[in-house]
Amino acid sequence: MDSSELLRQQLAKQIDCARNGVAIGPTGPTGPLGPTGPAGGSDIPKIFTIYIDYSTPNTISRLYIPRYLFGTSADPILRAGGTFTANVGTDLTFLGTDTITMNNTTHAFPIGLSGTGYSVAAYWIPSASSYLGGANLRWQNTDDNTLNLIGVTASRLNGANVSVRPSAGVTAGWLATLTIYYL
Repeated sequence: MDSSELLRQQLAKQIDCARNGVAIGPTGPTGPLGPTGPAGGSDIPKIFTIYIDYSTPNTISRLYIPRYLFGTSADPILRAGGTFTANVGTDLTFLGTDTITMNNTTHAFPIGLSGTGYSVAAYWIPSASSYLGGANLRWQNTDDNTLNLIGVTASRLNGANVSVRPSAGVTAGWLATLTIYYL
């Protein structure tokens, strides 16, 4: 099951709940804190979106890491989340490469990955599924709570754009995103 199917199923659940008058808020069945929501009944989400910036089409220069992507064994600055322009020990390495290595993540096993990119035409687009997986952008789970995102290049996420950036809104200044789905 790919990430598109996961999103389709989540939307179908929300529509069905709304049709039947079932709460879909934070504690409803498909709400973030509901038993089938992305947090799985806890206050820690299971879906995380990383924002990515590039200095060249193949070189990551900064990342936005969401709160709680990293677990309690990671550097506390990572658990809090934020924008990073340098590696953080061995917990987060990415600078100057096309690979993001994350050790001590909150959840043990990822089940999917999806991406978006900001195009030279100045709008966000979903990354082509042909670029996610196989020999292209892919993930490796070499051990519980460890994730390697390999081949994270601008060409695979946004058509190699490194010059046109959104100037307003929550994505201002960022060129791409990767969303990780955990079991």
